[in-house]
Amino acid sequence: MSTVKILELSGIITVILSLFFVGYEINQANRIAVVNSEQAIWENFAMINELIMSNTEYADLMHELTNADAEFIEGDLEKVRALVRRLANVWSAAENSYNNGMLTEPTYQILYDDLRSMMITYPGSRVAWRELLDIYPNLNSGFFGYSRDLLNDLELRDRLEN
Repeated sequence: MSTVKILELSGIITVILSLFFVGYEINQANRIAVVNSEQAIWENFAMINELIMSNTEYADLMHELTNADAEFIEGDLEKVRALVRRLANVWSAAENSYNNGMLTEPTYQILYDDLRSMMITYPGSRVAWRELLDIYPNLNSGFFGYSRDLLNDLELRDRLEN
């Protein structure tokens, strides 16, 4: 085999190896992005939990939300609305991440369970949820669609129990 042929062959092998390496690097970057996306979501929830644990007034407000008949006025009502908007933003961002391949299916499903748990554990927040959903009537897919259906189901269940 001539020197020219050997150089051409080694050049082709180098290009092929380079392409494999680039593919590997892209795969690694995508995996890192998924981990970062999931970590950002969990950090949002951790910040909310930290607020509840470190602030007695807010913890008392969360405890009041466990009462389905809770009524809030002025500042407390705004805190409940802010909590609902914050959670809606976290879940909306998670949905966006999932739709763009940056969130795993198990994590995405856990977030649906989390939404359900929130509405069941804190029925006093449902008024603020309903208010948010009424403000944005065209948000009907994903978490927003699920939250509408869940809220309707829970309200129906409550009416049947009473």
